[in-house]
Amino acid sequence: MTRIHTGPHIGPYCNPVGPYHKIWPRPSDPIWEFTWYLGCTSEGLQIWNARYHGQEALYKASAPLLRVQYDPDDNGRILEFRDDLNEQNSAWIDTYEGVATNAPIRYFAIDTYYNRGIGKYRILQRWVFWETGEIWPRVFSAGEQNPRNHRHHQYWRFDFDVGSASNNVALEWQGYGDRGYGDGWLPIYSETTQTKQVFFGPDGSADRTSWAVVNKATRSGYQIIPGVNDGVVDTFSRFDLAVELYHPWEDLPGTLGNAQDDHVTDFINGEGVDGQDVVVWYVGHLFHDISDHGRDWHETGPNLVPVQLTMTAAGNPTVRIIAPIPNPNVVYLVDQIITFQATAHDANIGAIAENNVVWTDNVDGFLGTGSTLPHTLSAGVHHVTVTVTDSVGRSASDTITILVTGPIL
Repeated sequence: MTRIHTGPHIGPYCNPVGPYHKIWPRPSDPIWEFTWYLGCTSEGLQIWNARYHGQEALYKASAPLLRVQYDPDDNGRILEFRDDLNEQNSAWIDTYEGVATNAPIRYFAIDTYYNRGIGKYRILQRWVFWETGEIWPRVFSAGEQNPRNHRHHQYWRFDFDVGSASNNVALEWQGYGDRGYGDGWLPIYSETTQTKQVFFGPDGSADRTSWAVVNKATRSGYQIIPGVNDGVVDTFSRFDLAVELYHPWEDLPGTLGNAQDDHVTDFINGEGVDGQDVVVWYVGHLFHDISDHGRDWHETGPNLVPVQLTMTAAGNPTVRIIAPIPNPNVVYLVDQIITFQATAHDANIGAIAENNVVWTDNVDGFLGTGSTLPHTLSAGVHHVTVTVTDSVGRSASDTITILVTGPIL
């Protein structure tokens, strides 16, 4: 173990630690290679340019924001804090390696201990790099500022460069449904925030949300698996995961957010992230029961696990007529405009072009194109069909039957 002492300081001074370049276990046989750094900004100990067996994984990983909210006191007052994890508030850094207790798997770890400038809290930030390729970012908290139950919301920012700085895609695990990344993985096409969910698959089995960022060409990347202590969102910290398109000016070292608002969503404006340089924010919501009087250490953080998804052919497109609703008791007139409407999905790219949504009728033939189509029909029993064609030429259709009669004389 190597320990680096990082204080104390008198006044607002800062002595950055690093950057240090690490090749582990040895330069002749590198498993992990990255740069680590503890600076003056509130980002915690940062990891830069992480490579696993020579393959790009992360451009930058940091812990830029730690927010705390207490339950109301006897006067209804709610205390909220932002704790800065930086060199000024730290006491020491340990670097060490070891072997898992339940398997012969080696790891390299970096611990940073903070006990200054954060009230009565003690914070331990940890990065663990396993020889299997897993990365475990962790934050441990002990101590209490006030004798009330409270929640620590730790925000990690992961700027993934899986294979390269572009052509990455974020995916959500929903257990079933194939969009070309294997059954259960659904691509996230635009910037968004999401929360963990419990859902049920077609066989009735329960599962939980996780996420991944993979390279679109190789389908390899990292699955983001929520930790068992990562809690749930509340009105103070409203999301578990945010996906952003990378812009260098949106990486605000240590200055984004405050005690009252994380301000992460200020940059969520719907930009496309499919096949782009993807940034993911992950939040652990750590509940602290004050009955231990601040003596116990509480842990939060996800597991980043290497994943190799199967490159599958995307499924067929889907289409469903949602208007008019078939009803044998409803009869339309020949001069009545009927609004036909359908919903459609391309399993490859999501949306289906309007000119590829085609309406036909067994009596009147071609009716027109588009997801919404106002049209009149001649008298008779009509089987109206909508057919869609996706980006790779696959098609699907749906049909309804409606009755049209001539004018009543």
